[in-house]
Amino acid sequence: MLEKEEELCFIANDYVKKGEKTKLPEIDKLLVAIRTSRVILKGYTEIEGEDRNTVDYFNSFTSRDGIPKDKEMEFIMLQSKYMTKWLDEKENYQS
Repeated sequence: MLEKEEELCFIANDYVKKGEKTKLPEIDKLLVAIRTSRVILKGYTEIEGEDRNTVDYFNSFTSRDGIPKDKEMEFIMLQSKYMTKWLDEKENYQS
């Protein structure tokens, strides 16, 4: 994603140099989408050490439907932890 963001920035800069600014709003929308996605996904890529074994366990299932019923609440709690983790990071990212 970072590579695509850099590529879009390069293209945008090239358009500016050539005076072709009509495509910039479209590129800007793409950049916002990529940056937002990167921030959100970051919470899922940086797994805390204490959660690694549990995350590996849940990742061993091909879908959520495969998780045993007695482990569903543990999965939901872990999922919630990482789904909301990006909120703090997003605040830090915007500072």
